[in-house]
Amino acid sequence: MRHEKRTELEYVICNLCGNRNGNVIGEFRSRDLVDIDRSLTKRGKRPILNSNHTFQVFRCRSCGLAFINPRMSRAALKRFYEGFYEGLFVGKSVSYEQSVYAVLNHEQEKGRLKDVSRFTRAGKLLDIGAGPGHFLSVAKKHGWQIYGHEYSKKAATIAQQLLGQMLFTGKISQIPLPDNFLDVITMHSVLEHTSDPQEYVTTALKKLKPGGLLVVSVPNLRSLNYFLAKLFSLPYPGFLFEHLYYFSPKVISSLLKDFKILEMTSYHHSRPMLPQQSQHRISVNRNQSRFATFLLELSRTERKWLYIRNRVYAAQMRLLREILEYHKIGGRLKLGDVLYVFAKKPAEESQN
Repeated sequence: MRHEKRTELEYVICNLCGNRNGNVIGEFRSRDLVDIDRSLTKRGKRPILNSNHTFQVFRCRSCGLAFINPRMSRAALKRFYEGFYEGLFVGKSVSYEQSVYAVLNHEQEKGRLKDVSRFTRAGKLLDIGAGPGHFLSVAKKHGWQIYGHEYSKKAATIAQQLLGQMLFTGKISQIPLPDNFLDVITMHSVLEHTSDPQEYVTTALKKLKPGGLLVVSVPNLRSLNYFLAKLFSLPYPGFLFEHLYYFSPKVISSLLKDFKILEMTSYHHSRPMLPQQSQHRISVNRNQSRFATFLLELSRTERKWLYIRNRVYAAQMRLLREILEYHKIGGRLKLGDVLYVFAKKPAEESQN
């Protein structure tokens, strides 16, 4: 049994600089992963990790990239994403099609497309990590020639029903599109989920036309949320088992060194981070449910003081978030939970 658990984990070096040395900046256990494994077992499916594993987040001493190590293997991650879209992780009365992530958020996707349109006109657009195709469906209605890539074959099938065309699956480096072909490539909350962010960025550089636009959003470890969690010695809710990498403005700039960054801003999370919510959850917010589970594992006295401290932390966060969001200062200072980057592939003459 021990051997089986170890095969679901893999040790890695820094994806950005290849360094093997790092400092532990966080540890967390995922009750969600335990619930997922229990749900899979009940349905006669193979568990993903079969362990209440403690994940460690390392920060590279050389370049600053943060990553989970050891992390779930590619095979384990594949089972997670396929099971997610098959609706295996939710309660009996809720299928994927009924979950919050299956509902097309027109305002969110239109906002994303509006951001893209600030830098370029409609053309050929590839959405990497397209999921069920929501963003692509909005882009198609606004005159874009769309292409999509999705890791999960089940999600690609769902997208085909929505878009009337199939998404590419498999290794991103083998996507069957010509080099220097695309006007825009978008990766909304994708790089943190990938085993090899460098491979995705390198592929984007090849497939974009000279002057083409790359849009990336990634978790931000220079966020106000992360700073206050550290200040109050609270578990940081942004550490998720499926997020293999964590970034900062400096790190994402290094990763996109072959691009010209046009704009970098940030924003705060304002919606639940995953649709699967087991029936025993006391909140639909995954961050809150993780903290609640953490509290229940402590003594009554420890729970009381941690709860009070968390309420103070939450109240401060609400106030600071309102101030930062209202004046858009948080975006300019890059204090939000998510970094949003717009970068341009250099023209051919500047590459030579």
